[in-house]
Formats: sequence, C-alpha cells, structure tokens
Amino acid sequence: MEKQHNPSQVYQRKQRLIIAGILALVLVIAAGIFIYWGRKKVVWFCDEIYTYMLSNSAYGVSSRLFSKTWYTSQFVVDDLSCECGKFLTRAKVNVSVDVHPPMYFYLFHLFTFYSGNNLSKWVGLSLNLICFLGMVAAAYFLILRLCKNKYLAGFMAIALSTVPSLLTDAMLLRMYCLMMAWGMIYALLAVLIMQDFWKESKLRILLYIAICLTTAGGFLTHFYFSIFAVVFSVFACCYLLSKKRFWSVLSYGIAMVTSVGISTLVWPFWTDQVFNEYRGEQAFNNAMNLDKLASTFQFGLKVLPYQMFFGLWVVAMIAVL
Repeated sequence: MEKQHNPSQVYQRKQRLIIAGILALVLVIAAGIFIYWGRKKVVWFCDEIYTYMLSNSAYGVSSRLFSKTWYTSQFVVDDLSCECGKFLTRAKVNVSVDVHPPMYFYLFHLFTFYSGNNLSKWVGLSLNLICFLGMVAAAYFLILRLCKNKYLAGFMAIALSTVPSLLTDAMLLRMYCLMMAWGMIYALLAVLIMQDFWKESKLRILLYIAICLTTAGGFLTHFYFSIFAVVFSVFACCYLLSKKRFWSVLSYGIAMVTSVGISTLVWPFWTDQVFNEYRGEQAFNNAMNLDKLASTFQFGLKVLPYQMFFGLWVVAMIAVL
C-alpha cells in the first residue's frame, strides 16, 4: 500500500530546505566578503603581535627586546610560533599573568599549533573566519525568529557581514570577533527563551544550558561581556515577569549564576585580574566618572553612524525598522 504523505509535513520539510539553502548562500557570501578583506590585511597593530606572543611565546609577556641588540630570525619565530609537540604549555603560563581572559588565546594557540612555524596572518584569520560565520549564522536565525521572513533574514544577515565596524573587528587578530559571535548567540538564545521555544517539550531546558555555557564562553573571551549579559538578562527577566513566567525567570537566573561558577572553575584567575589588576581598576574608575561616561557616550553617538552605516542615517533607520 502506498504511503500517504501529510501535506503539512511536506510543507514544513520544504520550508526547512529553503531556510537551509538561504543560510548556506548567506555563509558563502559572508565568507567571500571576509576573504576579500582578509587578503588586503596587513598585520601591523602592536596588540596583534601581542596575541601571537601571549599565545605562543617561550619568553613570557614581559619586555625582552632591548635596544642596540641584534636578534636572529629564529628568535622571532620561537617567540611568535607554537612550541612543537607541547600543546598549551606556553599559553597557560603567559595568559595566567596577563590581564585578559584565556579563551581566544587558547584557540589561537590551537590554530598555530597545527600550523607549525607558519606565521601567516591566515593562521589568526582562519579562527576569526569561523567566529565571523558563526555570528552571521546566529544573526540569520535571530532575525528569522523576530521577523518571520526567511528571505528578509537572509538579506539582513548578508548586510550585517558588510558593516565596517564588524569587519574591522573580524580582521583584527584579537578576541573581539569571538566575543561578537558569543554576543549574537546569546541574543538568539535569549529571544528563543522569551518566545518560549520548545514550550511543550522537555528539550527547552537545553536553552538554559546553552545560554549558561554561552555566557561563560563570552566572559572567558572578554570580561566586558559580563556587562552585556547582565543588562540583557535584566530586560529578558523583566519581560518574562510581565508574562508571569516565574519558572523561566528562575531558570534564567540559575543559568547566569552557574555560568559564573563555570568561569571560576575554568579560570580562577579572573577575580584577581578584574579586581586587583590595573585594567579592572581602570574600568571601575571610568564607570564612576560620570563626566567621562557622558563624553564617551556622546562620542559614540557621533562615530557610530559612520562605523555602522557609513553615516547614512536613512539606511540606519530602515535597517532598524
């Protein structure tokens, strides 16, 4: 007897294939944009060299280059490339005495570990490309959940991959592209929780586990991620309270607290780095300086349109709408 197909199931399967096809096209275009700008990149910023040093240097992160001293090419290679056969040996020591969380440098170290003595910019850019495509994919699904239009979501995800400020961070061999990816994934998960995705399924607990791990990953990438997560969590929980979804608020809160515990287990140095090192003191002082906060905010409003939309306010308004 011939098997009968449920029309709704056939339609849903067709829609999933269309969504997957659009996502694939978006990622191909985004990768092309990334590679185009990556080919033009020149590694010149001192913090990018510091990324290589922090991830791989056998000489630590303190100053070890002196004037009137000649250094061999092998010294430079040893300083910037991974020690063959000793995974994470250098990175652990270097990052533990630095003021930055470890995740990006560990991942960077992993890429250099498999590339050997190759100091090409593409070692770091390959890591950033994965982060960039992860951010674009998360943005596609986030926009899809918000506007319910798969074609508009694809168009906006492609548009996002052309934003100058995002491309600048993607080209920089620092932790910012990875942090952007964590931020976009966090926003997607938060929206799924607020929309009560998997409402009738026990699988919805996976959303809280995922947002917990994402928060920990973001914090272990850049300490400022905690500010983003706290502010976003407050708004999300207020929304959930307005819907009287008290179990969701409790689960959300547990996920955030657990993320702190995971971060502490993985990287116990963060408390000292945040509260005792100069970067943490600098951040707290800036936060308490209202005049500086106001001027920084004013400067951001002035620069943001050019960084995000080439100064075209009309384009900005259309994109927001």
